[in-house]
Amino acid sequence: MKSFGLKALNSLILASSLTVGAANADNFVNTYFYDLDDAFISNVDVALKESAKHNNVILNINDAKNDAAKQKEAILSHDNSDPKIVNLVNVNDASDVVAAAKKHNARVVFVNRQPDDFVIKSYDKAWYVGSDAAASGKMQADLISRVLKEHPTFDKNKDGVINTILIKGQKEHKDTILRSSNVISELDARKVKINLIDEFYADFDKKKAVQQFSAALDRHPIHEVELVICNNDAMALGVIEVLNDNGFNVGKNNISLIDYQVGNKFVNYIPVFGIDAIPEAVDAISEDKMEGTILNDYTRLAEAALVIATDKDVSRQALTSKLKLKVSQDGVVDVPYKMLSRVHE
Repeated sequence: MKSFGLKALNSLILASSLTVGAANADNFVNTYFYDLDDAFISNVDVALKESAKHNNVILNINDAKNDAAKQKEAILSHDNSDPKIVNLVNVNDASDVVAAAKKHNARVVFVNRQPDDFVIKSYDKAWYVGSDAAASGKMQADLISRVLKEHPTFDKNKDGVINTILIKGQKEHKDTILRSSNVISELDARKVKINLIDEFYADFDKKKAVQQFSAALDRHPIHEVELVICNNDAMALGVIEVLNDNGFNVGKNNISLIDYQVGNKFVNYIPVFGIDAIPEAVDAISEDKMEGTILNDYTRLAEAALVIATDKDVSRQALTSKLKLKVSQDGVVDVPYKMLSRVHE
């Protein structure tokens, strides 16, 4: 199976930052994250700081700790003439953020959590940088279908149907809705028969995934579970933690990483898929504990946001040329996903 390999991923993540340099319009940017305890967002933070250091930009980092009121108060109380990069707790606050920036003719760059289209369109200095959640669900389905085709023994009882648990993010989150619906519909379109034996929300959180998946295994014997699909890697890592506690997905020490069935005894391995390609998930894949993920490129996201917040020329043509990303007329910058899976010999 050809997919986005570990070496290629590491090269991409470690690539040098885009240069803002002499093109800087501002060297001070207020930055607001919804929660730096979130594994993906913490990686965005690291990448943003690295890019800012490379380009002599000063960042004022604010962590809302998943408190929408706290974040909104911080944004509105700071000098709104400065450009800002905003990862919202509550996307419904986007209109107020834009209104504050608009009063000062300042730039505002939303990242990762996308406001309604009309909010971005309402102000010519508002942008959104992120990835298409629907595309991630589709790509996850493509990866899963390839793996199942390559390894039919994942269908443990050989009934042609894969017993699947789907673990979702936050209930009202746009990414949750689109990733969940698209992975299921796209698997169906690819004629992959799944039996959704359980599905639940774990808020993109590893600890909650541990709790919820442990409860799911009280409802469903572990040997009946044939596939776990997660809306992000943090939850996938929580699933793997529970599986490890039950003697499953132990990695390099597992017997027969190629043949998943020995006689009538099934190897203790359940394919787990996530989205984001955070370093911990990449490690789990390389250690043969996790099956695959979709790279949500936090490095390019951070770099693009900083360029938009600070460069003098932020015309669509200039940004498209510099970022090498799709920039829409409406101020939406698309950071494409890439597939990553274990290398099967």
